Amino acid sequence: MDKHTPGPWLYSDDGKNIISMDDEANENFVVAILDGPDKIANAQRIVACVNACEGIPNEDLEGWPCTMGQKSMMEAKQIATLTAQRDRLIGMLKNHHDTLVDITDSNPTLYAKHSSETCVVCKTLAEIEG
Repeated sequence: MDKHTPGPWLYSDDGKNIISMDDEANENFVVAILDGPDKIANAQRIVACVNACEGIPNEDLEGWPCTMGQKSMMEAKQIATLTAQRDRLIGMLKNHHDTLVDITDSNPTLYAKHSSETCVVCKTLAEIEG
């Protein structure tokens, strides 16, 4: 399996088990079993870190200097969220644009057909996508 169990994660009252809110995601098994005198503190720390990093790819976290601190983690999470939102909006814009092009190009009563040189959406997408 190449992805971790989706969050949010929780820990049991005794700190021995870490579980996912979605039991089916992990086939009804616990995510981790902890032992030792620090198990509750370790469980709390693991759960807090996993939940705080939700949406940030592992590749972006590996090698991350610990000195960057919580503010940088929050910024990275915001960037990941904004990137996902941007990608969804671009996809929606492309879909709506394609629909409008189909309508205008198939309607003989319209004066002008679609032109990527004059289309504001085409220009905007070209600018966004480089």
